[in-house]
Amino acid sequence: KLLGNANIKLVDLPDAQHSAVYGGLGPSLKNDLAGTLKALTKIADWMSLDWLRNAAPELKNADLAEALRGLEPSKTRKDTLSRVVSDWTAENPSEAVAFVNSVDDPADHRACCLAISRHLEIDHEQFTTLSAELPEDLRKSVVLTAFSRLANARPEAAYDYLQSIDDPELKLDATRSLLRSAFENGEVGLDLLQTLPDNDQPEYYSRIAYQYAFQDPKATSEWLATLPASNHRDRAIEQMLRVLTGQRYGSTSDLEGAFHWAQVIDEPKLRSDQLDHVVGSWKWRDAQAARSAIEGSALPTIDKERLLERLDR
Repeated sequence: KLLGNANIKLVDLPDAQHSAVYGGLGPSLKNDLAGTLKALTKIADWMSLDWLRNAAPELKNADLAEALRGLEPSKTRKDTLSRVVSDWTAENPSEAVAFVNSVDDPADHRACCLAISRHLEIDHEQFTTLSAELPEDLRKSVVLTAFSRLANARPEAAYDYLQSIDDPELKLDATRSLLRSAFENGEVGLDLLQTLPDNDQPEYYSRIAYQYAFQDPKATSEWLATLPASNHRDRAIEQMLRVLTGQRYGSTSDLEGAFHWAQVIDEPKLRSDQLDHVVGSWKWRDAQAARSAIEGSALPTIDKERLLERLDR
């Protein structure tokens, strides 16, 4: 009766009744799977696969996928189909990919391809095999979407997978994705940076400087010293100063080094702000050392006076 009543929406029923509705679908799912799903899409904005499978445990992913494909296009159909494909890929990847390649609707096809992409986190080799069977126009975007997800969740695993990518263009895009992620190995990050075109590299200076300074401040300083003056280098120095002044948890401060690098910043306001911050941190740890550094620096007199005044506050 519920399925036949177009005026009722499942969302309008109390939550406690939702599972009861699905629980009563067992006979209908067995006798007319496609018809039952069609009726369900009219009263529900989404389908619970768990409840469907509880109602009819014998349901197979292949049967569910085919029945869903036969429905009118809708967001509910697309979302449910992609979840079925994701489960199917874990169970029988070759069958799932074959089905996805047979899906004509562009929105459904893309959603299903992205569902397959979730499996990169589970098995690199299996995912490589699966993605190779996808149409060329979708394969790269699916791989990159999967890689971006993996880079944010498990950056070290993403780095391992990066080594297996043969397509040069795809490898460049994946490298950019990894450098934008939570990847914490600054030394390796710097190596990755060198594989990008020169005009792409400055965008990632800040992230590399922050991670690398935590591992090896001396090597980070040497790298920054090779970069030409620019806004990107200034921002990278700013990130290194966060480590050298002890702002990053677990970092060892080097206020003398921080004072030196704050002076190197090219942009006047950022340089002034960073000098203030370094001196403000230094005065609580060794005010005399800070005073000596300021007085012995090559800073203009007006800047020295301002910093000494800050030190005496």
